[in-house]
Amino acid sequence: MRMQTLQTLQLETPAIITRRDAYLRELRGLGLNPAEIGWSDGVGRDAMQHLESIVAWVRRWQVTGGDRDRMVQQGFTFPPVVPGSSPEQDWYGFSRWLNHLPLHWRYESDYEPLPADAELTDPQIVALLDVVVERLGNRGIVLALADDLPDRVCYRWLREALRTQAFDYLCTDTELTLDGCSGDCMSCFQQAWCPLATELDTGAAG
Repeated sequence: MRMQTLQTLQLETPAIITRRDAYLRELRGLGLNPAEIGWSDGVGRDAMQHLESIVAWVRRWQVTGGDRDRMVQQGFTFPPVVPGSSPEQDWYGFSRWLNHLPLHWRYESDYEPLPADAELTDPQIVALLDVVVERLGNRGIVLALADDLPDRVCYRWLREALRTQAFDYLCTDTELTLDGCSGDCMSCFQQAWCPLATELDTGAAG
């Protein structure tokens, strides 16, 4: 029985690889890289189903001219973007991908690297925070750290986050909140100023 299973795999795998390669050639012929919307290369069932879904969506997009209403009517409601967000945001990302537009951006690439807080006075930090928060807000990103967090602590965390994190281009009415919460209150940089952490500490002490 085991030998039969191995034989079946040996017969099926080349066909799967051939089909995968045909799909990839089709997409690359259009200048599209499925990895950019979350496809993980492989010949497993999940990888193949995702790739087939991507190809089906691309073909339907071409047939309908990217008309979302028509595509939804034909059963194409949730774009094959991984990880998924909301139908609106996934559609926006899928549309950008099909139009060869970037899906992500980095603060330091679009603006300028932020200086270390040790190089800045307190007034300079306040002024720079205002600039950065406004820039992020214009891109749908909201900063929601602990209310009493000192400006210097806020700036230090935000600078590191903006140095290391890439952000999705967001569609209209979509908002991303940066709250700095890691889920581990004991190690959180906001612990001393966070009401929830204080409440948890009080509860544990009681």
